[in-house]
Amino acid sequence: MNHTRLYVAVEALGTIQSILKYLAEKEVAMPIQVERDLKIPRYMVFGSLIILEELGLVKPIARRANWKLYKITEKGRELLEKGKTIIELEPTGQESS
Repeated sequence: MNHTRLYVAVEALGTIQSILKYLAEKEVAMPIQVERDLKIPRYMVFGSLIILEELGLVKPIARRANWKLYKITEKGRELLEKGKTIIELEPTGQESS
């Protein structure tokens, strides 16, 4: 992996972690709120939420044709409370010991 790709991967992980922390503070939020408050481009917000949802760290609690309302899950809260990052999750979504 070259240095540019490594930098982008590390930056993306920071963005994902920031969104998880934001949802922990706000309880619920729409992607547009995350975009506005964290000043993260929309495509990164949507991509990060997809990753977080697939890992079981956030979940949509309301949907309409063109928006979703997201909430952090208990698993997401536990991850933050333990001071861990998403990189410390096992590929299956189970935390490493």
